[in-house]
Amino acid sequence: MNNVYLKNKRSFKEAMTKFFTVTLPDIADSLVSKISDEIQILRPVFLS
Repeated sequence: MNNVYLKNKRSFKEAMTKFFTVTLPDIADSLVSKISDEIQILRPVFLS
């Protein structure tokens, strides 16, 4: 459900509820390997 226009607050709330109760539990295992607490500091090229 990418780039979906939700017409009103109720539709938005239903979509968010579905995401957190259905979608997220289904994909949680695959997210574990993609999320880390390592922080990378990016420096602009002109400063290095």
